[in-house]
Amino acid sequence: MLASEFPFEILSQIADFLFNKDKASCALTCKRWKTPFQETLWKSIDVSSTKELEEICAIVNNSMINHRQFYHLVQALRFTGYCTIDWLQSDTFRTFPNLKHLDIQYVYSKYSSMNFPSSYPPLDSLVSIKLQIHAVVQEIPTKDLLDLLKTMPRLRKLDVCVYSSVYSFRITPSNLNTLHEYLPHLTSITLRLALADISQDSVQTDLNITPILSVTTLDLDILDWDHLWLYYLSYKYPNVHTLRWKTSCASSGWIVKGYKELKGSPLRSIKAAFPHLDTFDFYTEDRTAWSHAILWELLCPSKAPIKKLKYTIKKCSCSAIYTEKIIQRLVQSFSKTIKTLSIVGDVYFDTENIARPEFSYCPRLVELEITDCGVSIALDNLLDNCISLRRLCFHNGRLFIGPEIHGELIKHGLQSLKLDSVVASGPVFDYLSFRCRSLEFMDLARAQICGSVSDKTKRLYIDMSYTSFKVLRLDHIQLYSSDKLMDKSTAINFLSLSQSTGPRLSGKRQQIQNDGPAVGHPTWFHTFYELDYAFDFAPKIRQLTEQEVLIATEYYQSSRFRESNSAQEVERTFNGQVFKDDWINDLFIGYAELRYCNMENYCVPLP
Repeated sequence: MLASEFPFEILSQIADFLFNKDKASCALTCKRWKTPFQETLWKSIDVSSTKELEEICAIVNNSMINHRQFYHLVQALRFTGYCTIDWLQSDTFRTFPNLKHLDIQYVYSKYSSMNFPSSYPPLDSLVSIKLQIHAVVQEIPTKDLLDLLKTMPRLRKLDVCVYSSVYSFRITPSNLNTLHEYLPHLTSITLRLALADISQDSVQTDLNITPILSVTTLDLDILDWDHLWLYYLSYKYPNVHTLRWKTSCASSGWIVKGYKELKGSPLRSIKAAFPHLDTFDFYTEDRTAWSHAILWELLCPSKAPIKKLKYTIKKCSCSAIYTEKIIQRLVQSFSKTIKTLSIVGDVYFDTENIARPEFSYCPRLVELEITDCGVSIALDNLLDNCISLRRLCFHNGRLFIGPEIHGELIKHGLQSLKLDSVVASGPVFDYLSFRCRSLEFMDLARAQICGSVSDKTKRLYIDMSYTSFKVLRLDHIQLYSSDKLMDKSTAINFLSLSQSTGPRLSGKRQQIQNDGPAVGHPTWFHTFYELDYAFDFAPKIRQLTEQEVLIATEYYQSSRFRESNSAQEVERTFNGQVFKDDWINDLFIGYAELRYCNMENYCVPLP
């Protein structure tokens, strides 16, 4: 079949995946292609100014131009330019009677009232709207915003964000009731706003009213909050599947007061808050532990069937011990259902800390991210309890294995590992390679790898000879000959990537000696420094030439390094690097070898 003979339906589906300029080109290719590609051009419109949109409307409304056949095809309009609240009252959008999705990126408001006319005609076709309102000082009355939304009675998806120096959109329970009276078909609500104070009486009174069952997605970005709002919303929207709760917690006083009032309250007996919650994204800038405590009081006892959980803590003064508690509490509370878990903290890792979270048995956990929590993770404990884990991302911490590992090691299906600013010893990678035979992707960024160096070979051995990589990425990793002291005195600046050509048993774990099996042609790298700017010593890495590799291998195979007790004194940075031309002076210190079974691609970012 020739391309010009493709059915109309196939051409329309192809057009949905093309950029507008490509759709226009296809529409001009042949007569048969004109209609399907021209129709998709009209289906979704992007404009950047009111003038541009008005010109399009003028073309559509001009009976002398043959475009009126397409105006009814417009279903989505995205406006990225600058417009005013007043302009929203124009008849521009009524040019497209089947408009379903409206996205306005910048609505400017400088008045304290929108002054919508009572006779404002409705936009019956709209099913979703996204408004980003930028207000200047004056507060936008909630009633006026509700009056605007009243003209869109078929809305199913609402997204309104108000950006202002005074956070100009405040909502009450009464406002929510009015909102649903105006928009009875809502299923998704996204709001950036402030929450008015409510009392326990208000919440308990509302428990007797009919809940809003249609809403399944709730996304709130709020300035501050009262704990009672969580309880209120859990009853208002019992069928919520996706909940995003972001709060900057400008004042912790209300949180402390609210938490103390909560003790002894009948609300504490709630056992089924958000009973259908599937995805939860929590973000807090509370500098205390109060917001976490309140959240746990509500969600953790409820046993909500959460499968995807993201927990973000910023601007917090909590220690690594507290983030350890958060990790353990969340894992334990949702261990039976959790599939994706991301915990992002704001704690710097200290090698002296003792925060080591223990993982509960999570049979369904597939993806785990622990970022900036300042904790140490026991790899053996993690793999033993998270048997379905396939992707692990760990940033700013320490990865280790327990001191005593008994019995036969059970193979694990981990496929992807990303370590960023993580401290780990060589034996960790040996253990990882043996247990995780399915590991295909490994990304080490600014990782610190340490271990003992053999006196015989002068080598730090990183044994991953059970692993067949599809992609290995090594970005600014640091190597040390000691796990007790990681500074310029123990820094290793040579790295060799080598493929194992000797047989390895697939059963019991082998302890490879430092001479190791035969290897293929290794690839060598050297870390050095250059002076990018005045007093700016930037670390660099380069691949050694064949001649330099020959010099290095001959050096380590000879007895010269064993006969010498010191290297020539050269200038070094605080990380232990030398200038590029002084690379030979790093030979005495030793090198690290990462040995693998097979590798399709590797990436070592070069300058």
